[in-house]
Amino acid sequence: MINKVINFVEDTVSDVQDGAVILASGFGNAGAPNCLLEALMETNAKYLTIVANNAGEGDYGLAALISSGKVSKVICSYPISSGSTIGIESLGRKNKTVLITGHTGFKGSWLCAWLNHL
Repeated sequence: MINKVINFVEDTVSDVQDGAVILASGFGNAGAPNCLLEALMETNAKYLTIVANNAGEGDYGLAALISSGKVSKVICSYPISSGSTIGIESLGRKNKTVLITGHTGFKGSWLCAWLNHL
């Protein structure tokens, strides 16, 4: 049997390359893989596409990753929340991040279309 246990968060994201598509779980910060998202900030990967329910809250996890400049596209249903401090709209105005929004089923349809394109 293959041992799939990874002891360090950094090892989990070390193979993520430029242009990778990251699917992040969670509803707001509930259930979000904040440790993994923050570990991505320490890698050399850039031009990431994030597919998530929202664009993060506060100044950690997904919000921190987006504001780090490593994310070029965010696909989500709910881009701005009351706890959001990253200013996703200002990143869009500065042509730093493309924001694509749609209802929850939209993300699933987008993912299926993207997978069929491979």
